[in-house]
Amino acid sequence: MFTKKIEANYLGEHFVVMNKWFSGIKVYHNGDLVAEKNVMIARDKYVPYSSVTVDGKNDKMLVEVYAYSGLFTVQLQLKVNGDFAAGQKF
Repeated sequence: MFTKKIEANYLGEHFVVMNKWFSGIKVYHNGDLVAEKNVMIARDKYVPYSSVTVDGKNDKMLVEVYAYSGLFTVQLQLKVNGDFAAGQKF
């Protein structure tokens, strides 16, 4: 029910962020679940909703998901090492 998915390739690494209304956000790195958060409302689009450091092929990578929810929608933004990677720009 009501799933939003964004994907990105960044420096040879594959990232997927999935948001479901009642189970929250899950972050995948190269197919592995690396973070999940089950909070229903994201009110501050300037503070990361979820943040995790993963081991990339060459170095560690900071993965941040920003979320902003309205009444019936949610906007997602994925940043890797501070660079925009996928989703809506807000």
